[in-house]
Amino acid sequence: MNHLLLENLLVALIVIAAIAYAAWRYTPSPLKEKLAHFLGASPAKTKKLSHAGGCGSCRSCKACATPAEKSGHALHLHK
Repeated sequence: MNHLLLENLLVALIVIAAIAYAAWRYTPSPLKEKLAHFLGASPAKTKKLSHAGGCGSCRSCKACATPAEKSGHALHLHK
């Protein structure tokens, strides 16, 4: 009985850690900064934590940009 309880607790901790990691990884950078600040992280640490993955976290790779924004050229439509 005790062995089974310990095993279930270990699995629950692993699952909770995986969910927390995935949630942090895919949270947008501005929300990460607010959460880190709310949890008491220093401003330097807040910036470092907020740029640890997730789309929109670096704001420089333009992976989320539209094709026209990626190429740097304006898109012109003609009738």
